[in-house]
Amino acid sequence: MIFIRNHDRDLRISQDLITDPENGGTGSGTGDLKMLEAMFFQMIRHSPLGCIVYKHLDHNGGISYNTNECYKLAAGDYIGLFDQDDIIHPSVLFEYVKAINEQGADYLYCDETTFKENDINKMLTMHFKPDYAPDNLRANNYICHFSVFSRKLLEGEELFRTAFDGAQDHDMILRLTDRAQKIVHVPRLMYYWRSHEDRSPQRFVHPHWYRIWVTWDVCATLRMSRQ
Repeated sequence: MIFIRNHDRDLRISQDLITDPENGGTGSGTGDLKMLEAMFFQMIRHSPLGCIVYKHLDHNGGISYNTNECYKLAAGDYIGLFDQDDIIHPSVLFEYVKAINEQGADYLYCDETTFKENDINKMLTMHFKPDYAPDNLRANNYICHFSVFSRKLLEGEELFRTAFDGAQDHDMILRLTDRAQKIVHVPRLMYYWRSHEDRSPQRFVHPHWYRIWVTWDVCATLRMSRQ
């Protein structure tokens, strides 16, 4: 199951997402909450086997809380995280299912590009990623999008931890890749990340080092560097 968290301030972008011309829509959003909810309910009515689920939270509890509430609605064996203001390539799910069936993948990611505001043709960066490289990942969140993973990797834990809001993706990826048996990188640009002023990361590597029994003494490192 893919789930998308949303906040009231992102209503116009969310309407663009579900009214995209490729989905039979107009691509024009009004930013009206009632209209957006009506669109979701219309999609739910036409969704086979309850594939689309919508829940309006009574408050905004922050990115980790909101995503964990969204996760409770998920019923699939694999979970995908998709930001409401971004775009995925039409064939990405085919490529991921192919890797799951042929390679037994339990964590997957792909290459991504960043584009400016509302024009996908205004690409700012293209991120062609390496295959799984744990040392690289501990230094920076190069995996990021589009992460899809077996829900078995969570083992009853929360998906996101509120203590790491702003860097919750990196914390989650470190934890789940530690447990994954088969991490697959799909080397194609299949995630389009919208660039705007509200995006963040970095204060979460410490607990990861403790999990793998590596002592990280920042003070000692600083003293050694001054000698």
